[in-house]
Amino acid sequence: MIYTARIYGRIVIQEAPAILGNQRYREIEEAHPMALLGATLNALKREGEIAFDDMGLLTRLLDAMICKVAIMLPDADDARRLRKDAHKLFESLLTGLSQKEG
Repeated sequence: MIYTARIYGRIVIQEAPAILGNQRYREIEEAHPMALLGATLNALKREGEIAFDDMGLLTRLLDAMICKVAIMLPDADDARRLRKDAHKLFESLLTGLSQKEG
């Protein structure tokens, strides 16, 4: 599983920009994974779960963080711990943007 994740991460995150070119890579990324992430974040905003004006910025920053974790995972001494810590960080960041009290 880790070997497969390592190959996938290398191909999708590290090699794709070089092979496709940065512009085409960004077009694909924005049309697919970032579009899904952005739609999810916008739905959370509409439901009153998060309060942040610049959803494009939030989407790009979270996407960058997710990609960085994906790059780190294959070489992590404790991938399970890294996933858990990253999940906790993402949850804390989104909770910090919550409109709800408590």
